[in-house]
Amino acid sequence: MLFRSAVSPDWRVFAFTGTVSLLACIVAGLAPGLSAARTSVNPALKEGRGGGHRRLGRALVVTQLCISMTLLVGASLFIRTLVKLYSVDTGLRTGGVLTFGVTSKHHFPHTRSVEIQTSIVDRLRSQPGVVSASASVALPLSGGLWTHSVQPEGYAFRPGEDDTAAFNAVAARYFAVTGTPLLLGRDFNDRDAAGSSPVAIVNETFVRAFFAGKPPLGRHVTSNKVVYEIVGVVKDAKYESLRKSVPRTLYAPWLQQGEMGLSNRTQPMAYSYLARVSGGDPMRLAPLMARAIPEIDSALRLWAPQTFAETVNQSTLNERMMATLGGFFGLLALIVACLGIFGLLAFQVSRRVNEIGVRMALGATRGNIVALVLREVVMLLVPGCAAGCIAAAWLARFAQSMLFEITPTDPVAFSLAAGALAGAALVAGYLPALRASRVDPMAALRCD
Repeated sequence: MLFRSAVSPDWRVFAFTGTVSLLACIVAGLAPGLSAARTSVNPALKEGRGGGHRRLGRALVVTQLCISMTLLVGASLFIRTLVKLYSVDTGLRTGGVLTFGVTSKHHFPHTRSVEIQTSIVDRLRSQPGVVSASASVALPLSGGLWTHSVQPEGYAFRPGEDDTAAFNAVAARYFAVTGTPLLLGRDFNDRDAAGSSPVAIVNETFVRAFFAGKPPLGRHVTSNKVVYEIVGVVKDAKYESLRKSVPRTLYAPWLQQGEMGLSNRTQPMAYSYLARVSGGDPMRLAPLMARAIPEIDSALRLWAPQTFAETVNQSTLNERMMATLGGFFGLLALIVACLGIFGLLAFQVSRRVNEIGVRMALGATRGNIVALVLREVVMLLVPGCAAGCIAAAWLARFAQSMLFEITPTDPVAFSLAAGALAGAALVAGYLPALRASRVDPMAALRCD
């Protein structure tokens, strides 16, 4: 069955928090710059004061850069984790598929339950635009697989070796709906029903584990005193999560569960129903099935309709939240650091107008002056980035369990963070540098 997550981000809270934080950062960052703009340059230069304030300002900016680097590394790690997860081969085609469950006021006898299940699938297949429809106990990336001990034909388990496999009960055309390729043999059909010989389809991992180098079709697997004949092999598909490896899986026809001792799973409410549509939004089927299901039995109701793609997105909810929050706070810290650099350099330029005038009078070009000011940015950036890298490497260890296929010291994440911080810092420093390069040397010397 499907379970809709009750937890979702409230974007109003994000908007309010972001607005307040941004305003506070702007006010705090611009205050030194505005103060510098009101300062009378000439008296301050003559008095020779302000060295302590400059050191304090530089220390604060380096601290801002350190914090920004730490947050940007965290954001890069979480974003790269999300990218890695979305690049995982799920063995599925999630687009254009509707999934839903049913609820009921009571349980049904076995015979009636089977009638209802097949009627729901038949009604789905008759809807306009439906290419194929099916049902299963467990949906990919939603969990729900159960395990049993198995004894594959011709395989001897070693002492202490795990002898279990994951099971899923599915209807005919299930693999066509989920987009899981059939690699060998055949799919289930309507003849694989109660009274017929038990058959099974296994995945690639199952074949590698038990039939390496041997043809799997026609071989038998025994579980719970039921002997299955393998009639097909399908591509591996993710069921528990994108992070976990694919278990060796055996798929059985849903109408043969009576022979398997799984009659407790034969109720219509135990299944998720799926339909692949030829085009458009698959959710358009939801209202049609909401009317059709009570017509099959008045005790039934449609429950939790959603697209297959939404099911996959829900499986990465935590990662998407962390990537979003990390990116948001990383960007916020970057803005604060840039405002700090801008304010500090603007203040320093206003205090060094006389010096800049002297340099230009002695032959310094505008490019020399820009380089002089940007050198200050580099002198702030290097210690800030270095301290931030050390802090990020230490803190990232505590988030290692949330990362996927990358290490807490992933060089790409650190490089991306350092590049973003360096680029933003140089842009923030370029504006005061440009202002300094436009100083009129004669006017600056007359100010002394």
